[in-house]
Amino acid sequence: QDLTNSLWGLARVDLQPDAAALKLWTACLLAKMESVNAHELASVMYALAKMQCEVPTSFMDAWFRQFFACAESFTAKQLAVALWALARLDAELEPAFRAKWCELFSAQVNAIQRQDAVLSTWAMKKYDML
Repeated sequence: QDLTNSLWGLARVDLQPDAAALKLWTACLLAKMESVNAHELASVMYALAKMQCEVPTSFMDAWFRQFFACAESFTAKQLAVALWALARLDAELEPAFRAKWCELFSAQVNAIQRQDAVLSTWAMKKYDML
């Protein structure tokens, strides 16, 4: 959680780590990815997207694996933030991810707040998911 919070904090104050620091940070998080929860997954993706970072493929692959491992614990807000971030990073989405995301998001339709709807609608439009 400390790794996620540190990157999220940098993004919130519009600071961007240099390439070496980001490489170290992603390597450290990769080593702990199996213990990262839904909140942390959404937060880290938000931070990377807000800072428009170049994200290593190995990190993205691990992120998607962990998404599936803890998918059922994502809230509507976390799903919206994650999809928005992926769209902002121009990440390629596999059909299985699209299907799972839609299943989870639609199951939480009563919990979707206005900001979540705005973020997710923009991202869904970008990915032709509407």
